[in-house]
Amino acid sequence: MLERKWILTGATFVVTALLLGLLYWHNRGPVVRAGVTPLGVMVNQPIYFADSTSGATEWRWEFGQGSDNRAQRGQFFYTQPGLYQIRLTVDGKQQQTFTVKVRPAPTRRDSLVRLLGPTVAYQDEKLSFTTFGASPNKFAWKFGETGLVDSREPTALYSYVEPGTYTVTLTTDITQRPLTQKVRVMPRYSRFTVPVDTTAEDIRWRLQRIANGQQVNSQYSYLVSHYLCGNPDFPVVANGQPPRDFYSYCMALQFEGRNLIDAVALEGGLNGSCLTKMTITQHKK
Repeated sequence: MLERKWILTGATFVVTALLLGLLYWHNRGPVVRAGVTPLGVMVNQPIYFADSTSGATEWRWEFGQGSDNRAQRGQFFYTQPGLYQIRLTVDGKQQQTFTVKVRPAPTRRDSLVRLLGPTVAYQDEKLSFTTFGASPNKFAWKFGETGLVDSREPTALYSYVEPGTYTVTLTTDITQRPLTQKVRVMPRYSRFTVPVDTTAEDIRWRLQRIANGQQVNSQYSYLVSHYLCGNPDFPVVANGQPPRDFYSYCMALQFEGRNLIDAVALEGGLNGSCLTKMTITQHKK
């Protein structure tokens, strides 16, 4: 009889434990299945949150700044650096937490560099462009006329050939984006037009570009190929001095600087033949 009572008492205990366990799991609800990514961001970068808890119908995401969200999934932005704890409450009962580290945004140096240069100019006017603020170490200036890098100097000099509106672009080693500035180039002022020898005037104009340090290689190559039959040793007489070969003359013209080409006189070149002599008058600015 005693043995029977013990058996009944043990069975009762097992049944009671099972009932308590079922009651616990019923009240506990499903396991929360949620995620937050990434867990490390910079200020104003988004974090993404989502929940896939089975049967869930209500959500509350708390982000540690007094902000919350009642959606199942979405994104959030922190505006201040720090360590934040995100808490998710599902159906008003189950909870899960996540820790997010928010780093300061890197300082952008673009705002520390500014372009300084004219916005209105005239054809053939020598223009100067530079920067102020932070000091870059590398420069690449494009003035929008040649499609090429026109200067790599901290202060760039340039003269526009044609009128129009151009965009000056500077790329440096400390700016994330190129710096730009518009410049409007007006036609040169002329009260009247004087008939000129177009060949001599074209040569004079291109030599002046070389003297100004503008497009030196392209101007030199054009003159040699179009007017000197490809001969870089062509003789040039400048200001009555002994003749020099054209290559040496152009290199000196480029590096001496401050020269104004007043006039160019030519011999030969008739009916498509090559020039035989070039006489140049020039003076220092």
